[in-house]
Amino acid sequence: MLIDCNRCEKYKYIIEELFIKEDEIIIFHINKKERIEKHKIKFDEITDLEYKDPFFLNPYKPDTFFYKNIEKCRLLKIKLKSKKVISFGFFLEEEEAKKIIKAIKERKINYEKVQEEIKEFQNK
Repeated sequence: MLIDCNRCEKYKYIIEELFIKEDEIIIFHINKKERIEKHKIKFDEITDLEYKDPFFLNPYKPDTFFYKNIEKCRLLKIKLKSKKVISFGFFLEEEEAKKIIKAIKERKINYEKVQEEIKEFQNK
């Protein structure tokens, strides 16, 4: 996702994608060279970024870029190992994110189980 910054017309802020690996969220945040080597940011560090990096902005403060351009910035892709993609808002509470991850994992397990049962039934 490419975001144009209101405050600086030349600046383009690139957030590639959020990936879920088990229950850990990884943010690929390519425009800062020092972060390229260490992209892995845990849930509790997401909030800290609002203060450390003025371009990783809080969606709830009316003066931020995110708030002013909420339609443009709202969705980020969340990928799972199953290659299924869901999209939702920029910031999630840890509990909320865990519920979503759990629901998707359960759906995947149920889907696989049903597929196996169908195959067994067809083979009889």
